Amino acid sequence: MSITASDKGGSDFELPPAGNHVARCVRIIDLGTTEQEYMGSYSSKRQVFLAFELPTKMHTYTTKEGEEKTEPFLATAFYTLSLNEKANLCILLEGWRGKAFTEEEKEGFDISILAGLSCLLNVIPYTSQTGKKRIRLAASQLPEGMECPPQVNPTIVFSLEDFDQSVFDNLTDGLKKMVMQSDEYKVMTGQVGQRQEVPPADDLDDIPF
Repeated sequence: MSITASDKGGSDFELPPAGNHVARCVRIIDLGTTEQEYMGSYSSKRQVFLAFELPTKMHTYTTKEGEEKTEPFLATAFYTLSLNEKANLCILLEGWRGKAFTEEEKEGFDISILAGLSCLLNVIPYTSQTGKKRIRLAASQLPEGMECPPQVNPTIVFSLEDFDQSVFDNLTDGLKKMVMQSDEYKVMTGQVGQRQEVPPADDLDDIPF
């Protein structure tokens, strides 16, 4: 399975604590291409959803079934699937790698290989233009001698290019809805004809989950 770049179900959503945390990438979800609006302008963007488990930061929440659970926070973000040097995904990954992408790597880098890998994750809170609380993420390599605790949440990698119904069925309702709105899903399910490739936009503003 490859995803190449050229919330839990509870009723309450609590943002993870700000600052640097030991983290592990546990979700890489290909959301496909949809038309996005930003400050009155529209463009088609191929997007991906990433989630990082913070194993040293626990929180308690109530599921939609009314069950109380205590688990590590998940720090999540949406990105345009692009390795343009100005793209947020490229900035995140180069900080995590500690080096820039080569021109050869920019031709096609499979981000699904990041699943299960650890990093030092900086959670940066901010308020969106609509007044909603959001977070931005910055990643770097773990300092020498620092280790990430064992993983708690299962790893989930979903790709529209290698569609797996069982993986899709285990996504949250919100992520399923976003995937189903994508051009790729509509073509795959016969809702529309073959889509034409649209170059990804370089700019990105986080979209609500």
